[in-house]
Amino acid sequence: MSKKFIRSFATNQSKIRKITLATLIVAVSLSVAIEIAYTTSLAQGYTSSANSYRQTLCTGKVLELFQKGIIRDVGEFSGGIYECTHTK
Repeated sequence: MSKKFIRSFATNQSKIRKITLATLIVAVSLSVAIEIAYTTSLAQGYTSSANSYRQTLCTGKVLELFQKGIIRDVGEFSGGIYECTHTK
């Protein structure tokens, strides 16, 4: 095998590892955000006070704001869900 092939193979392995790591980080972050939303809604009893369709829409809207960085912590997250589910 030539040195050029070995270098090329090592570079490709490095790129694959970086892409895999970035994908893993994004997946874990999204999983944590969804888990926070679900746990918060159950802990505060939103599912019993609002219908499930409205709850789903509100959680989606608040998660979108969370991903954009507008909402930054659990307090703002639960407040956003509360406001959304209790507004007519």
